[in-house]
Amino acid sequence: MSSPLLRIADLHLRFPAHGEQMAVAALRGIDFDLAAGETLALVGPSGSGKSLTARAIMGLPPIGARLSGAVIWRGSDLMQQGGERWRQLRGRSLAMVMQEPLSSLNPVLRVGEQIAETLRYHRGLGFAAARRRTVKLLTEVCLPEAELRANLYPHQLSGGMRQRVLLAAALAGDPELLIADEATTALDVTVQSEILVLLDQLRRRRGMALLFITHDLALVPLVATRLAVMEAGRIVESGPAATVLTEPQHSCTRALI
Repeated sequence: MSSPLLRIADLHLRFPAHGEQMAVAALRGIDFDLAAGETLALVGPSGSGKSLTARAIMGLPPIGARLSGAVIWRGSDLMQQGGERWRQLRGRSLAMVMQEPLSSLNPVLRVGEQIAETLRYHRGLGFAAARRRTVKLLTEVCLPEAELRANLYPHQLSGGMRQRVLLAAALAGDPELLIADEATTALDVTVQSEILVLLDQLRRRRGMALLFITHDLALVPLVATRLAVMEAGRIVESGPAATVLTEPQHSCTRALI
């Protein structure tokens, strides 16, 4: 069998507090892998460590946090290669979409300019080429009247439209792995469903891997066939989504259901 695209092995994250013995363990031995083109849902209650895991994968742990273990990307441990390698991958091979698009977008720049800036930086495109590619990306994420709305500011768009803009920006670098961290939580149920269907379509069309992070187990069947449940910094249950959802073994999984 081929090696997974991403492998997380014995990942720990600690916050120092009045000496090593008082350090707070936020992640405690996280292990999972993700193949190219696959979706894994990482599910758990608030504070379980889902977002910290995503930040560790991106090489962006909180200031002062101590990270140990292995983040293996295409067979190479990024933990051993340092921050420069992570900087090369972020926005290109690795991309992330956050929960609240209004706080993630620059309020004083038109949304099209923000995507074009990413294309110029990561892809070296000129202004005209970046503009054309921006409109294509916004069309790909099903933003209505993409060319017109590229000229608008974030506050002039609905929540669902802003989330599509964030998704287009994340796709600008043609990532091999997209992390969606509670990316639909702030949306109403109808728009939420539309975005989830779109995420799955984009994954299939682009052949990229998707790490879908949520606290809502009901969303998992829409995007993932495999899931891992987190509680208190640990993965407490994992397996095929259909099996875990119908025959949960851990009390945390049962509580989420």
